[in-house]
Amino acid sequence: MLQAIMMSLVLLGIYKLIDHKKPESDDADIDWWVTVSFVLAPMFLVFMIGSMISSAGLAVELFLLAYSLYFFIPFLYLIGLMDYSVKKSFKYAIWVPLVAIVIEILVIIIRSGISS
Repeated sequence: MLQAIMMSLVLLGIYKLIDHKKPESDDADIDWWVTVSFVLAPMFLVFMIGSMISSAGLAVELFLLAYSLYFFIPFLYLIGLMDYSVKKSFKYAIWVPLVAIVIEILVIIIRSGISS
């Protein structure tokens, strides 16, 4: 859960920097709760897909495909529910998998440092 909070805060900061350039937009603002949903929904699905892949004994490479959900869920959310354009949705959604990977690596490094 701490990982999801860290990811949401980083995403919120990035989105505020992106929105800082054009504050007079007619689009709905992306707030804390939206960034949390951008993180928790894919995180839960990646966990479920990962456990299904490992229990079924399938190739681990399939697990990497699950990480594409970090892009597609926010992208479709922004297009479908917030009526953003495709270009603007892509601009916002592309940050989610990048932040997810960076925070995941940081959490793994911190956990390995604590356990040793």
